[in-house]
Amino acid sequence: MLDFAIAGLGIWGRTLVEALQGKSDKARFKLAVVRNPEARAEFARQHGLKLVASLEEALVDHDIAGVVLATPHSLHVPQALAVARGHKAVFVDKPFALDRAGALSVVHACQAADVPLAVGFNRRLLPSYRELHKQVTGGALGRVLHVDGNFSAPAGLRYDPTMWRASSEESPVGGLAGLAIHQIDMLIDLFGEVEAVAVRSERRHLSVDIDDTTTMQITMRNGVSATLTTLTATAYRWRFCIMGSTGWSEMLGESRLMSSAIGAEPQEKRFETFSTERAELEAFAAQIAKGAAPIVPHEQAIHGAAVFEAIVRAAKSRREQRVSG
Repeated sequence: MLDFAIAGLGIWGRTLVEALQGKSDKARFKLAVVRNPEARAEFARQHGLKLVASLEEALVDHDIAGVVLATPHSLHVPQALAVARGHKAVFVDKPFALDRAGALSVVHACQAADVPLAVGFNRRLLPSYRELHKQVTGGALGRVLHVDGNFSAPAGLRYDPTMWRASSEESPVGGLAGLAIHQIDMLIDLFGEVEAVAVRSERRHLSVDIDDTTTMQITMRNGVSATLTTLTATAYRWRFCIMGSTGWSEMLGESRLMSSAIGAEPQEKRFETFSTERAELEAFAAQIAKGAAPIVPHEQAIHGAAVFEAIVRAAKSRREQRVSG
C-alpha cells in the first residue's frame, strides 16, 4: 500500500480522493495540500487526510511515495518540477502543461531525478475506447478518413467569477482544458502527431470569462482529419466517431459503442463501467512499485501540450496554426 499526497481539493481533487480512498489495496491518500485548510476540514476528516498548507510539507514526509497534482492548470509545471526535485513520483492531471516547453521541462526533470511521471487521461482506460482502439489498429474500419467528436457539458453554468476555472487564463478556449483535451489525447493515441489546427471559439452565453462554444479543425500528420466540438453551457454530450473506408465506429457516452460496416445494419456494444479515476491512480502506483509503463507515453504527453499551445494560438489569431515539434 503506497501513500500519496494530493495537491488541490477542488472538484476534481475531491473526485480523485473519493475514487481511491478505502477502495484500493494498492494506494491511498495520506495528506492533502490546500490553500485554506479550514474549508476542507470536514472532507479531510471523512477521508482520513492530514491537511497541510504547502507542497514543501508533503515533500519532506518520508512516507509519501507520490504526489498527485489537481491544482490550477498554470501551476502544474512549477509544482511538478518541485515534486521531481523533492524526489517524489509525479502525477499531473490534464492538461499536463499549457505549452510544449513546460511539458519538456517536467519530463526532463523527472528523468534527471529518476522518478516516475504520469499524466491523468483516465478516459484512455474506458473499455469502449479500448475496443474502438482495437478496431482502428486492427483495420476493421479500413483506411481511416475522418474523426468527428463532441465533448460538451454544463460546467460553465456552475462557475462563478471567484473560481479559478472561470478565468480565461486558466481555461483558455472554453472547454479545451477540461473537456476536449480528452478527445485530442485519443487522436494522438490513435493516429500519432497533429500537424495543424484551426479554431473558432466564442463566449455566446456565459457571464464568466470563458468561451462556451468552440469548434476545432485538426489535421494529423498521417492525413487523417478531425472536427472536434466542445461547449461549456449545454447538456452533457460525448460522441467520438471514427469514419473509415469500410465503415464507422462511434462512442456514445462512456459505455456504448455503435459500429456499422458498409451495407450492414449498425451494431451496438455496451460495456460495464468502472472507476477510471481509481484505475489511473493504481496504474501510477504500479509505475512506482513495479516500474510499469505510464498509461500516456511521455512523448505523447509532450506532443499533447504542443497541440494545446497551438490551439490557443489559433483561437486568438483565427488563423490555422502548425503544431511545433
